[in-house]
Amino acid sequence: MTWFAPRPTLKVALEHGRFTGEPGALDWTDLSDRIIDPWIVDLCSRDSARDDFRPGQLTVTLDNSDRALDPTNASGLVYAASGYGLPGCPVTFDLTYDGTTERRFTGYLTGGWEGAGTPRVAGDPRPATVTLTAMDRLAWSGDLPNSAWACATKALWPDWWLPMDPPNAVIGDGQEVPDRSGTTSSGAVLSTSPGGLARPDGAEVGGWVPWLKVPPDAYLTSEAADIMPDGDETDLTCWCWWTTKTEHSPGEESVVMRMVYPGGGNTRWEIVVDEDGIAQVATYDAGGTLIDSDSISPTYLARWDNTGQHLVVARFDGGTMDVWFGGDTATLTATSDVYESDLICGPSDVICWWDEVTLWRRALADVEIASVLLAAGGYLGQWFGQAYTDRLGSWLEAAGIAVTVDWTDRWRVPIDDTDVSGFVSLGAAGLPGDLATAYRRTVGSGAQGGAVTCDRDGFLVARDVTALTAGTWDDTYATAAKFSDAVTLGSGVMRHAGVVRSSGDEDGVINRVEGQFWYVTDLGPPMALHQLPFSPESTTTVGGRLSREQYGTRTLSFTSERYGWEETGARCQAILDRCAWPAVEGFDVLAIDATALDDETAWLMTVEAEQALEVTYTPHGGSATTVGDLHLQGLRIVGTTTTLTAQGRAFRS
Repeated sequence: MTWFAPRPTLKVALEHGRFTGEPGALDWTDLSDRIIDPWIVDLCSRDSARDDFRPGQLTVTLDNSDRALDPTNASGLVYAASGYGLPGCPVTFDLTYDGTTERRFTGYLTGGWEGAGTPRVAGDPRPATVTLTAMDRLAWSGDLPNSAWACATKALWPDWWLPMDPPNAVIGDGQEVPDRSGTTSSGAVLSTSPGGLARPDGAEVGGWVPWLKVPPDAYLTSEAADIMPDGDETDLTCWCWWTTKTEHSPGEESVVMRMVYPGGGNTRWEIVVDEDGIAQVATYDAGGTLIDSDSISPTYLARWDNTGQHLVVARFDGGTMDVWFGGDTATLTATSDVYESDLICGPSDVICWWDEVTLWRRALADVEIASVLLAAGGYLGQWFGQAYTDRLGSWLEAAGIAVTVDWTDRWRVPIDDTDVSGFVSLGAAGLPGDLATAYRRTVGSGAQGGAVTCDRDGFLVARDVTALTAGTWDDTYATAAKFSDAVTLGSGVMRHAGVVRSSGDEDGVINRVEGQFWYVTDLGPPMALHQLPFSPESTTTVGGRLSREQYGTRTLSFTSERYGWEETGARCQAILDRCAWPAVEGFDVLAIDATALDDETAWLMTVEAEQALEVTYTPHGGSATTVGDLHLQGLRIVGTTTTLTAQGRAFRS
């Protein structure tokens, strides 16, 4: 066929941002007709196997002769005062060649239409232009909550959530505490006695602040229409943190949580702390007749109203109500569904605090509730019992991203879940500020055990070091795309335009690995955790001792944020097996001219970072030399209406 350069398609969701949900088909503005040569796509790149990958970037020059892409133009497409075309807008870039269209880049706008409004010199025949730049998800990966509790809560996708961070210094009668779930919009309204005010309290309580200090006889209420927009629910989970300022005197009590007929009336269920500091729980039918009741006494405390902070959970599941109060439990018979009801916290005869009032229109699983109970009780934390892929899923959900097969297909983690006394992950990854950092901490970046990249569809790819030799992903890490110069070009081989060779990298040698892993030294409570070292002294391939004799001791130290030595030891061994001797030489420059070449063009339309490569080159005055076991470590693709070229780096991951 007659070769034509791939046709680019550039679309921007001008009225969207990074956190406004997935744009619909009608939300995209096509700017393809404005593209001026050249366009440039930079894949994720890094300079050595010990480095983290840098984000990928798209750079496109656009015709702006009509000022449609001038943010100061009120009648244009990107008028900033209207909120259009601001940094963070989703961007896609496709290439169409020989009847096939491939997504080449997915990311978010970073610049502000650079060059718009800059006048040309009089008589300059060139059109006025703007430069569009966008970065992929490694740069704009999504914010994570700033507390462990908020991460755990968001990862469970609550339908209604009051973290008690009202914008006002005090909350008065009829004022609203805002809902932060992103699912519903209405919070709880405070009803007070005359002159009563609820006040956010900044005291450090379990790491989650502020709590809301509510005066006696006041209560928070949320209408059924907000928390049950579809009416009666067959399954439901509510929880909150609760504490009192003083113990109850005779005749005093506090309503922790209750559901009542909308607008007041029959109680559906309730959790009340009585004058003796004991939790009384009960369920009722639609007519207000008692179905079942029980009391929950503290196992380790004298009473619940002891000014300590307690997590209270109520779960409806198929005609049963389970209640957890400070870790102690009761199970009651209930109706087959939760009648449409208002949720009420309070009133009380003493000053009480509430925090993290949260509701799900489903019955949380035991493991989901156990994770927060463990976090609340000072045990392992909210990632207790999680494998690598569990952790990645939790981070995605905490960032507001639904876990789908598209995401899990990018999790290349062969060693996922070891059986070490039931403990896999301690949640020791701390609180990363963004999803990319969370991914890196989970799989370990660079020579520490893995890498994180962003693919052309905008998904983060998590790759553990063991994936390079596991065989599961041969098409990416083992089955090489073969490039050769014109002298040695053969069947099934693509042509490259030239290389700049790099030498064998002695600096990359690792012949001793010291991995710090978490271990339980005291079951508590609270459970005491310490980090212990693990350092395998040999390797199954070349021998750590032999490498140390030749190159001296070259140590890599890293801290695994996982539990137990088995998994940490396997990763240490994989690093030794791969790095005890210098890596095969690679190429600082791999140049490709795909102009008029079908296979090379198709490859550039779909290639991703860390693609396996084999490169043959002919040194000046020498014989053809083939270098294998390479991986693409970055690639800049440059296209025009008549040409397609690329230049990248290749060495072993």
